[in-house]
This record gives sequence, C-alpha cells and structure tokens, in this order.
Amino acid sequence: MNKKRLFSLISALGVVSVLLVLGSIAVKAQNQQLTPPDKSNTVTITPEIIGQIGDGCEVVLQSNYAYIAQGYNGLHIFDISNPADPKEVGFYDTPGYACGLAVEGNYAYVADGESGLLVIDISNPSSPIEVGFCDIPSSAFSIAVAGNYAYIIDGVSGLHIIDISNPAAPSGIGVYDMPGYPSSLAVNGMYVYVANGVDGLLIIDVSNPAAPTEVGTYDLPYYAKSVIVRGNYAFITDCIDYNEGGLHIIDISNPSAPKEDGYIFIIGANDVAVEGNYAYVTYTHRIYCPPPGHCWISGLVIIDISNPVVPMYVGGLVPIAPIGSVAVAGNYVFLGSILRLLTDYVTTSIPITGNSLASTDGNTNLIFPSGAFTQTVNVNYKQLLYDENVGELVGIGHTFDISAVISDTGEVANLAPGQTFTMTIQYSDDEKGAVIEDTLALYSWDGTNWVKEATSSLDPVNNLITATSSHLSLWAVLGETNRFYFPVIGKVGYILLHFFGAHFFWMELPVKKNKALDPIGISFFSAIRIMFHAYHFANLIK
Repeated sequence: MNKKRLFSLISALGVVSVLLVLGSIAVKAQNQQLTPPDKSNTVTITPEIIGQIGDGCEVVLQSNYAYIAQGYNGLHIFDISNPADPKEVGFYDTPGYACGLAVEGNYAYVADGESGLLVIDISNPSSPIEVGFCDIPSSAFSIAVAGNYAYIIDGVSGLHIIDISNPAAPSGIGVYDMPGYPSSLAVNGMYVYVANGVDGLLIIDVSNPAAPTEVGTYDLPYYAKSVIVRGNYAFITDCIDYNEGGLHIIDISNPSAPKEDGYIFIIGANDVAVEGNYAYVTYTHRIYCPPPGHCWISGLVIIDISNPVVPMYVGGLVPIAPIGSVAVAGNYVFLGSILRLLTDYVTTSIPITGNSLASTDGNTNLIFPSGAFTQTVNVNYKQLLYDENVGELVGIGHTFDISAVISDTGEVANLAPGQTFTMTIQYSDDEKGAVIEDTLALYSWDGTNWVKEATSSLDPVNNLITATSSHLSLWAVLGETNRFYFPVIGKVGYILLHFFGAHFFWMELPVKKNKALDPIGISFFSAIRIMFHAYHFANLIK
C-alpha cells in the first residue's frame, strides 16, 4: 500500500475517533444542562397560589416579564422576577379588544379585535409604545409569530399572514379562507395548526406565505378551543356547552395525515399549555345550584404526557377565579393567579420543646431542638417540581422551601436568636446522574443567588447530605458537572514523549481527587494517541 495513503487512513481513523468522542461530550453536556429530574409517572403535583396578576385573554411569558392581553383593558406588563410578588410595570391602552398576543424580541404583537394588528415596542417595559399597525378585514382574534411573519385568525375571513420584517409597517401578504369558527392557532415550521371550532383541527402549509394551502384535518367530537404544538404532537382541547370535552394528543409527524394517539376527559376544557412532560389545561363548566339557576366552576388540571398514548392526571387546583389563558415557566403557572408547583407539602407543629419533620418519602428530615422557637409554630416543608435558577450548577431534584408561622396567629416565625436546626437529605445514584458527587452540597437562596451553606457535609458512602443552619429559606442540593479542558496551543500545548519508539500525547484532565478518570476522557486520550502513533508510524516507514 502507498505509504502516504496508509498514513492518511490511520490519521483519518484518529480524527474520526476524536470527532465521535467530542460529539459524545457535547451530547452529555447538553443533557446535563437541559434535562430536569425525571419524575414522570411517580409524582403528584400540588399547585399553591402565591400571587396574582389578573386574568386575561392571553398570557405570554418572556424573561422576567408577563404580558397580558386584557380585552378592553389593553396590554399589561408585569415584572415576575419574584413570582410571589409580581409588580405591574407597564400598560398600553389599545383602542380595540386585546385578545390575542405574541411576544418576540422587543415587540409585542396584539390581535386587537376590530382594531386589527398592533405592533408595540416593549424594549422599555415601563413605557410600551405603538410603532406599527395593520388592518384586518374582520376582527383579529388570535395570533402567532414565527420569523418575519405574524399569523392572525378572525371569526369570519380565516387566516391572515402578515409580513412583520419591518415592525413599523406590517403588511398583509396572504389569506386562507377557512370554514368554521377558528379560535386558536399555533405555528410549527412551515405549518399553521388551527383549532377550528366545529371543524376540528386544520393544518395549513404556509411555506409560500402568499398562497397558503390546506394539507390536513382532524375531526374532534366537540368544539375545538385551543391548540399548541410541541415536537411531533399537537395538543388540542375541545368542549361543548361547558359540560363535555377533553384534551386530544394528535400525532402530526405527517401533517397530511394527522392521527390521535391519546385522549383524556376534561369537562369544559379550555386553554392548554405544555412544558416538559406535563400539559396544563384550564377548564370552566356548569354545576347545578339552587335557584335562580346555574353556577360556574373553573380550575386547572395537570396531565402527565410523558407517554402521549396514555396521558394521566397528576394534579390540579379547583376552584379558582374564571380563567382565560394559561402559561407555564418552570415551577410557575400563570392564569390570573400565579401558582407554584409542588410535589410534596408537609406541615408539622413544633413546640418550644422541639420536634422533627419528615418529607412524605422520608428522604428529607428536619430536626428542631428544644428552644429553636420561642413559641409553638407550624413548620411548612414544600418540595418544588423542578430545580430553578441553578446557573452553572446542576440540581438533582431536591429543591425545597422551609417556612414557619406562629400557630395561634399565623404570623411569620423565625428561629430564635442563636438557634439552629439540622437538615438531612438522602439522595439516590439515579438522582445524582452526571454530577460530580463530592461537589454536592446544600445551598440557600438569598433572593438573587444560591449561597453554599458553610455547614453542609457529604457522606458519599450513604448518599447523605447534612447541614445545620440558623435560618429558614428556600434550599437546594446542587453540584458541579464534569468539565474537560484541553490545553493544546501549538508546540507549547503538548509534550512529545519518546517511549518504545512512539510519540505520545500528554494531556491533563481536571478530575476530582480520589475519582476515577472519566471514560470519555480516556477515550479522547486514546484517540489523540492514535493520531500521533499514525504520524510516528508513517515517518518510520518512509
């Protein structure tokens, strides 16, 4: 074989090895950062009301703000950086009935009823300014935005496609006249999905915005109300006369032939939001009351959709005020009220003589010694659904809030001066995942950052973390992930060692003390060695 070809072949094998390993590192890093603890099918979610922002036709969340289209009351903007204490920071009085809303970048796009499409600059949330307008023949009802286009439906003339590449001068470029009475739409790629009233789900190809075409439909038993798309599924609610209905999970992997994979019964199903493994469905239905007639009841149902074929109820809240729209971000649900999602809620009375509290699963234990409080209190333990605000750290599914109130008065209570309590948290190997175990510790939230508890200690043999603290707080078990650094900078970045007639590449991996070298690190080391062996071998056979 030609020596140059042999060298090229061996070198190519080394390069492929390096690329494969780097790919596995990238996937591993992505999974570490983006995948929350998998609690599907094993958890009951209990929402608690922690704040209010007011009901609206549409709620949209972006960064630390909630934008609410409130009908004749216009557009309202709330700072939700602290969901328990939302603050209204901005307002724009739209001329029509603000019902549909989409937010992209520095602009809010409002479907404002007979006033058409309004484009509002929200770069300064405290001072929103209208910068553009586009008339709609009938009444703009619902809106979705993707790229340079806004998609608007009304109750008469169907779907309108608006070019918003210049927010100051939006212009209509396409219309699709559909049957029925559309109420909601979603955009995914080159398709628009419409909840089209009695005509069910309608799928429209908008790859040519000037000439949208229908490609698929799916009939529903009742009146299609709201639709949202995630991946290969459309989640669509339907109901009739507020006494029937449910959530349909439609496989749209082939838009021209949608098919139902799953369904769950929800009386009066209205709006739907999806995040992670859960769908959040609002409902309103009638119940019979003494004269003069009917009463209305509204609520929220939480559905586990980790298996779309078999959706399951895992929680909810009822009754709550009438609901128009629902939006979800992490542990928080926004639907007029602001809800925090809990997977455990335990309250225990702690007298002056002390007592202990254990989570329902027994994995978290709190011990309050005699004198911890100066009077009898009720201590509340609340386990959150997800870890939150972890930044470069990684949670393992143990984020919990500890608070106390005086038993007799309900006033907030704190530990007596100079007193402490002890926390022990048991974790599993599965929960630990890719976190470097000896970096695990308890952290408390100071309102802005997670602060490592100085007394936190780790027992890796028994998977146990212990800390003694002088304050009640929001707590989380956090740690660090494996990080790889390859200090390769030309000739300075490596050392060639001559051993048994071959050149070796020397590389240091920052692994923790007493920890085995990560298999990925070893693979990368081996791949680099292949490349240098190839170089040395090719030189020997010249």
